[in-house]
Amino acid sequence: MNKHYVLYAITAGLGMLPMVTNATTTTVAAGTTVTSTQNVSANNSLIVFGTINISGGSPTAIHATGNSATVTINDGALIYGSIVSNNGQTNDRLYLNYNSGSSYVLNTTGPWTIVDYSQGLQTPQTGKVAGIGAQETADKMMFQRTTLFNSSLAERLAQPSGFAAPWMSIYHGTISRSTNSNITQESPFNSTARGLTIGAPIEHTYNPMDFVFNIQTDHEKIAESRHLVKFTNFFAGVLAPGLYDYVGGRVSGKLFIGFNKHDGTRTVFNDSGSTTSLGKYHSLLVLAGLEERWSMNITKKIIWTFLTGADLVEEHQKWHYETLYFSWKTRRTLMLSGKLEGNLRYQAPENLWSAWGTVSLMKYKLLSGKRFIYQVNGGAENTIALNNKRDNYIKLQAGADYDVLSFMKINASLEWMRSRHHIHQCQGHIGIMFDD
Repeated sequence: MNKHYVLYAITAGLGMLPMVTNATTTTVAAGTTVTSTQNVSANNSLIVFGTINISGGSPTAIHATGNSATVTINDGALIYGSIVSNNGQTNDRLYLNYNSGSSYVLNTTGPWTIVDYSQGLQTPQTGKVAGIGAQETADKMMFQRTTLFNSSLAERLAQPSGFAAPWMSIYHGTISRSTNSNITQESPFNSTARGLTIGAPIEHTYNPMDFVFNIQTDHEKIAESRHLVKFTNFFAGVLAPGLYDYVGGRVSGKLFIGFNKHDGTRTVFNDSGSTTSLGKYHSLLVLAGLEERWSMNITKKIIWTFLTGADLVEEHQKWHYETLYFSWKTRRTLMLSGKLEGNLRYQAPENLWSAWGTVSLMKYKLLSGKRFIYQVNGGAENTIALNNKRDNYIKLQAGADYDVLSFMKINASLEWMRSRHHIHQCQGHIGIMFDD
């Protein structure tokens, strides 16, 4: 542990620490473990990246012994013991610079002024904060689930509206966001999803309709796996490929009810280093959408199709408690998304096979659910307002289908997506269409 005299300013999240002149700064570096109480005297500073591990019955890890002491605890630091400021002292400051996906319940005593930079200067400043990774990414995961599901419907919708035979689609997708400068509300995460969609006609004479069932699982890792969430999502409902037909085009519609089961595991930094809290809850969803497509033959075998569509998705998440520390109030999320899409398809002679490419522009916006509320040990409510409530995507897709038997066609496609907020999404689909 090195001590040195500096003139310094530390930028952390949304603000800047005060400038301290002719003061001693002690740093516990990343990967370093110290086993003695870190005393911070008047006008001096302690910066912690590593571990302070104090043994004993009621250990004190950090002790401010004079006025205007400054302590900064950074993301990844482990503190075994309490953080103490003597009664009667003034202007002792504790700056918490964790990633927004990190959770911490620190044991602080005395007249500290606590500033939680990790989530946009929450109030009250208590040093007891739940990582908001799963809540901040909820709209991204909702958009991913509906995007994957909608892509599994795409080849069915590309068939003539009077098509009346069973079909299915199997898919796999990944979504990720790397670390960026805005750690205050954007944690790095990655998620892997896989799903199965099955459809069968229930009406094909006057107004073609399919009954559709979907199951999808997601495994999301947030902030270097400090928060893990497993989703199991079910959709069931009706797809109407020919809601309205006109010369050269048609309008399709869909209506689905969903159930989403969440299983979360959260690492919480506390005065024992860290512990694990579990959260199990469920949510209900409704998905409704319309799509219009218009097609024209460029040549006898090359077809250009233009699509536009919109979806409205609502998710209702019930109030739930985790096994340690945190409880989350009911949250209703309403999302509107839209797309513009161009598709170019080549149809081989005798319709034996076809291949296509697609370019899409997509956008979503949160209409509600921009705020969420939680409590720590039943105490004061913490309200978080998201700063990213919308996003724009570009999607590229390539696919092909082939008649493998007289009564069955297999199709496959690959998709790549990127958003304005640095989210990458890749997915693949394999489907089967039975001839009607």
